[in-house]
Amino acid sequence: MKFEKENYSKLKDDIINISSTYNEKEDIDRFGQHIAQKINDFNPTLMIYGVYNAGKSTLLNALFGVREKAKTGDAPETAEVSAYTYNGYTIYDTPGINAPIKHQNVTDEQLSKSEVVLFVLSNNGSFEEEYIYKKIGEIIKAKKPIVVVMNNKSGIDMNSTDAINEINKVNINISTIGDRMGIKNAERGVNVVFVDALTALEGKTNKEQELIDESKIVELESQIDSLLGDSGISEVSNALNLYISSYIENTMENIDAQIDSPEMQKTQELITYLEKMKQKTFSELKDLAVQSVTIATQNMLELVLSKDRSKIEEMVNKTTQEINDKLNSKISEIQSELKEKIDKFKVEFEKVNINNPNVNLEFDNSSELATKEDTSSSGGGTNMTSIATSIAPFVPHPVGKGLIMLAGVLLDLFMGSNDSKAKASAQLDEKRSQHLAAKNRADEFGMKYKEQAMESVKRNMDSVFVGLIQNFKEFADKLQSDNKKLLEDKKRLQGILAGLK
Repeated sequence: MKFEKENYSKLKDDIINISSTYNEKEDIDRFGQHIAQKINDFNPTLMIYGVYNAGKSTLLNALFGVREKAKTGDAPETAEVSAYTYNGYTIYDTPGINAPIKHQNVTDEQLSKSEVVLFVLSNNGSFEEEYIYKKIGEIIKAKKPIVVVMNNKSGIDMNSTDAINEINKVNINISTIGDRMGIKNAERGVNVVFVDALTALEGKTNKEQELIDESKIVELESQIDSLLGDSGISEVSNALNLYISSYIENTMENIDAQIDSPEMQKTQELITYLEKMKQKTFSELKDLAVQSVTIATQNMLELVLSKDRSKIEEMVNKTTQEINDKLNSKISEIQSELKEKIDKFKVEFEKVNINNPNVNLEFDNSSELATKEDTSSSGGGTNMTSIATSIAPFVPHPVGKGLIMLAGVLLDLFMGSNDSKAKASAQLDEKRSQHLAAKNRADEFGMKYKEQAMESVKRNMDSVFVGLIQNFKEFADKLQSDNKKLLEDKKRLQGILAGLK
């Protein structure tokens, strides 16, 4: 769940409303006060800045997917700072760096308040003017995370060597001005993203995924989320989600304790355990995958510089196998624990099963949990629907093997751009230029690798838990019970818990 004040505020009220019957007033008050304090104390902000007529307003509209969120074509004389709420943080649209000096204090004040800066250039004019890079240097010197957005107003092929060369020029210019301003390795503190804002806007407003992909707006959005995460938004969101999850789990345990049917109580306690285990395991596997991807991205930089395709393939294969081995090892542990827990549940359920004498639980040879109506005494009856899935035969969803192909494509782009870049920038430091190009390729690889790893973790968790939990819920529905409100409240809490990922 992304950090959005309105969402968390509503979530807080909904949870308090549900839990008021089951928790102590002191615990409820503490929960409400903690959430309120966290969402009020933290307000991450992003500032859109840059050259007049570079497409700042079009870019902002593209981020929202709305044509007239921000007015386009405004004169640079305006001193107005417009605020917009986007994905849980505030975006400020400020005057361009070529606005009148008397309005510069407006921008400077906003700069001091913002966590991240989007600095917009365009490739249809002169994006190599020294004053532009001096301003970027000042932002770097102020230790502000910055994304330089090269807006493709000239309409060149976004995947061409020309596009790579333009990004390299920006990186080299940042490096050069950094040297003049005494900023060591200035280019390493800047993320440069090539985006076609107009194509992105067209794609989002017309719901055309091909245009969205072509525009590379998704890459920019990922960079924004990453930098805001580094600035604290991820930490706040993750901490809140963990706190809320813990409160919900405790509330569900209190609900379980109030159920007056022993069979239903045992079943609901098992469901609560499974929900809790799913959340905990997902968090552990996610952290495992992120750590591995971070190391792989760092290794990729040096390997791209070496241009050794065989070593790149070897590294990607090795890292991918390591992640898959760790995922599978953890999932094997989970399966063993689940089998033990469900075996114990079966014994306990049969001991307390007095209200539903015609229902018993059986394991077949494949460890499949099933429920059947006992027909031995009545001489009749029908089989009840199976309520659980097999635990043992699990087919894992590995991290994508298309990563080798991805790494190869990025390497080809880097190597293919080298000759033309050398001619266009003959007087520049060739070694530094190559390093910057390699960094862009490694960062792009890391972002895509992380997306595939996270998708694999999610699919694995769904494969292990979703069917199992759903089947036990269906089994609970078959049991005779007069605890309708308790179970409805628990179901609502389970829905909230599932949405916190």
